[in-house]
Amino acid sequence: MLFLFRDKELKNRKIEEFLKIIMHESPEKAAYYIVKIYPFLSVDSSLLIQSAQFLISQGKYSEAKNLLRKIQTGPRRTEAVIPYSKILIKEGKYKEAKKLLEPLKEKNPQATALYAQILAQEGDKLTALSYLRKVSKSINDTEVLTLLGDLEYSNGDRKKAIHYWLEASKLGNAEASLKAADYFYLSKKTKEAIHYYKKAIELGIKDSESLMWAYYQYGKLAHDKKYLEKVAASGGKLSEAAKALLH
Repeated sequence: MLFLFRDKELKNRKIEEFLKIIMHESPEKAAYYIVKIYPFLSVDSSLLIQSAQFLISQGKYSEAKNLLRKIQTGPRRTEAVIPYSKILIKEGKYKEAKKLLEPLKEKNPQATALYAQILAQEGDKLTALSYLRKVSKSINDTEVLTLLGDLEYSNGDRKKAIHYWLEASKLGNAEASLKAADYFYLSKKTKEAIHYYKKAIELGIKDSESLMWAYYQYGKLAHDKKYLEKVAASGGKLSEAAKALLH
């Protein structure tokens, strides 16, 4: 039915309505329809960005990149550069992302933050920190906030580091929560350390070694054998230490 409309504007509107409904009511089917239908959408359609973000949320980065390339050929190019660059950074394609972000890095806070991420990956931590400090008040990306905390810590400013880790933790970042927990543990603030180790676990730590460390620390500090038993049974680096605490 959608493709029977001869009027381009009307057809575009009907496609947008269909995709909005499918993303809301049947997200498990939406990615399939987005990939099939987006070529028929006008290049200036605002729904293209929304569709690309949906694909990214589903882990369909290759499909999202194709859609974002289309947007970059039209008037909404700048809107597409940020999510496209994020994917490139995830893929380790720093040179390509850097080239896209270069014209925007002094104008767009998100572009500035992403550009700084690349600099940090390349080892230029001081310049990365300088860029991030310029846009620190407008950052709400948890990965960037965590990075800013890391860079401040490396630069010797521990108060700023914990501030940014706590901000990222508040927004749901497990890695930042674990860093905050370690910070409080080293500062001998056991109550706070226990809270953030537990929060990091609940948020879902992806790296298995970091997860075992959080289990071990939480189990040890909170006297919770259940977590120590998980570490002991893991056969990992902390396994023997956990067994010793259980006996």
